[in-house]
Amino acid sequence: MFLPEQRDIYDVFRPMPGAIAVTEAIGIYNFVKQFYKATEGIAADLGSHGGKSSMFAALALYEMGYKENFNMVDLLYDGDNPAWADSHYGNFESAYGAAGQWAQGGLINPDFPENWRKRVGLFCGDRVKISGRSSLQFISEHDLFCYIFIDTDDHDPELVMSEAKALENKVSPGGIALFHDYKNQFTGVLKAVEYLGSTGKYEIIEMDWAPIKKYVKENDLEAKNNSWQAFKGDSYPTFVGGVRRNA
Repeated sequence: MFLPEQRDIYDVFRPMPGAIAVTEAIGIYNFVKQFYKATEGIAADLGSHGGKSSMFAALALYEMGYKENFNMVDLLYDGDNPAWADSHYGNFESAYGAAGQWAQGGLINPDFPENWRKRVGLFCGDRVKISGRSSLQFISEHDLFCYIFIDTDDHDPELVMSEAKALENKVSPGGIALFHDYKNQFTGVLKAVEYLGSTGKYEIIEMDWAPIKKYVKENDLEAKNNSWQAFKGDSYPTFVGGVRRNA
């Protein structure tokens, strides 16, 4: 198990709103440390929201020698993007409840993306780029990814499979594609990962969660984590999985 040397990352991570457990964040860090072998392409977090998952991924990537910008991508960063019409919410105004902590007067607070960029940048040399795009827009606009994390919209099976197929030929050899809400109630995510594995272009990668859960429990790291996931007893969320592109 790999642990961030910058332990103050937990102090910045836990107050941030979002649906990522500390357990999952350490898991993301370990996915990069254990499986990432890419030498080219860009890194992106699709559906990055407040940046909880971005923080640990960016830190691990830069420690592994990644030198480009880390891309935080979310429709919440652009209330006027026409792609809202194709989202679960239908428009930004309908998503206002979810975005309320950043929105002012029905319009997105223009300072909030920059504030999150700075927080994530504390742990990766401030090389963070904000994009107010949908996942499919962003994938279509770029040719090659070395790392991508997908946590978009409501994980509708059709959307997740569309994301997987759009990425199928765009992940560089040794690059990894991770999905949130893997092996929980969002069955479309599991099917998308299985699809990529079935192409012969990818291997499905799994995390050994036991030592991570043990470490989180012993250090009470989920305490005060501002996540709307429910932590009950020894049951910590471990809903991250994905694939690595074959060399």
